[in-house]
Amino acid sequence: MRVVDDWRLVPYLDPGLPPSALPPDWPGTASVALFARLRGELAERAARYVRSVTGEPVGRR
Repeated sequence: MRVVDDWRLVPYLDPGLPPSALPPDWPGTASVALFARLRGELAERAARYVRSVTGEPVGRR
């Protein structure tokens, strides 16, 4: 939850400029990579937890 909550701010803060127009320490690229890595590592575990709590397949309503 914290990763997604923290991530939601990035699109509002990142101006989407080309790398040549950003300062060398701009965190946007690293933030995208970190989010993608964490999502890949945690998505299945989170889905299993949701299924265990709800008893239904994830994505079903």
